[in-house]
Amino acid sequence: MSATSILSQNLRDFVYLPTTVWREFFRPTFYFGCNVNDIDTEHEVLGDVGSYGKQLNRVLDALMVLIEMDDDRIERLSIDQKEAIYALRTLHKDASRASARAEARAN
Repeated sequence: MSATSILSQNLRDFVYLPTTVWREFFRPTFYFGCNVNDIDTEHEVLGDVGSYGKQLNRVLDALMVLIEMDDDRIERLSIDQKEAIYALRTLHKDASRASARAEARAN
């Protein structure tokens, strides 16, 4: 399968509804996806809670706590299940490192 056909298949289902938010004139925000009707809600959540990355990092932090609380049971998981846990742990480490780098650059 060619790269062009893969790209055209992915773009077939891509929703693009650009929206201009004038209250963010000097800091434009672009919204992509299916929930563009909830722009005000998205803006409120992003402004009050934080970016999607910050929100996902909090979820990852909580999942890591739960996983580490039950390390003995993880040993009894199947290989595929252990690989999923390992992938989640790797994602958590990578996200934490990226977040730390961004904070260090900001300070």
